[in-house]
Amino acid sequence: MLDERENRSPTWQRFAEGHRRLTPPLRPSEGDIETARRAIAEAGPRVVLFGMTPGLAGLGGDLTAFDHSQHVIDTVWSGDGPTRRAVLADWLSLDAAVGPFDAALGDGALNSVGAALPEMMGVVARLVKPGGVAALRVFAAPERAETPEDIRRDVLAGWSGNLHAMRWRLGMALAAGRPGFVLPVREIAACFDALFPDRDLLARQTGWSEAEIGAIDLTRDADYALAFPPVSTFVDLAGRHFAEVRVIEASGYPLASHCPTLVLRR
Repeated sequence: MLDERENRSPTWQRFAEGHRRLTPPLRPSEGDIETARRAIAEAGPRVVLFGMTPGLAGLGGDLTAFDHSQHVIDTVWSGDGPTRRAVLADWLSLDAAVGPFDAALGDGALNSVGAALPEMMGVVARLVKPGGVAALRVFAAPERAETPEDIRRDVLAGWSGNLHAMRWRLGMALAAGRPGFVLPVREIAACFDALFPDRDLLARQTGWSEAEIGAIDLTRDADYALAFPPVSTFVDLAGRHFAEVRVIEASGYPLASHCPTLVLRR
């Protein structure tokens, strides 16, 4: 059963309300959506989507999207129709009875379950029928970890990325060496404050607007954790459940090199 306290969480309410303002890498680019479209093109019509990613909601002939938060569904989902529907459910509680699906989609879904990443990979596998395919974009840390100070120097030296990409770089750096590469999200904002205490100076040096920099505050008191493993860990976990594992690189936006799509075939 869903934890109703989680559904009412202010963190998830702010996430939902700010979702439409997100840019890549925090939301998929048109290229990422096309990668997913091609990956499932030869699969059957029944598709499961983990989360409320609008850009993926139009794929497949009969799509069911699951999310744990009613507020996120109400705020982000673009509406049910004859070929798609949103359902309130905890992903980890889904069993084979809701499937089988011909294909599965997700954007950051594997990262968002934190320490339950290995279990979530099994959920995806049991919902996809033999021969079916999953296309899951992930946020994968570099195999050789950065440090927060590396990122600070890079940003102040003129790095061309945006604030969202920098947030994820910090998350990946902080998660390195943690059990399961799992990081409480609130630590990203705390680290940002320590690295860049003068926001006005940061704005002048980077060209980021006050509103862009203020986005760091959306997760200041976040009550959830994310997993940021390197791509090799994702590949290893997927190989335990899927017969074929491919990594499709992304391009065209900040941090794209760490936002590949895993294409997995049962």
